[in-house]
Amino acid sequence: MCCRDVIDLITEYLDDAMLRRDRARFEAHLASYPGCATHLNQLRQTTTWLGQLSDASIPLSAQDAFLTSFRNWKRETR
Repeated sequence: MCCRDVIDLITEYLDDAMLRRDRARFEAHLASYPGCATHLNQLRQTTTWLGQLSDASIPLSAQDAFLTSFRNWKRETR
């Protein structure tokens, strides 16, 4: 497994949707590549932090900017 594979599979890993065999390979990679383990931990922290936000705590201008960026990205990836 390479670092790019880890990036592609990180959501599956966090959702506990990975096959046991693949999970073992994923975790072995994390043990060998501290940068990938750091990336995983940063994503966990970000997810936890974002989960604590409420719609009311995000300014409308930031919500609009995010939605516009997401819509533009979606159009570009088609």
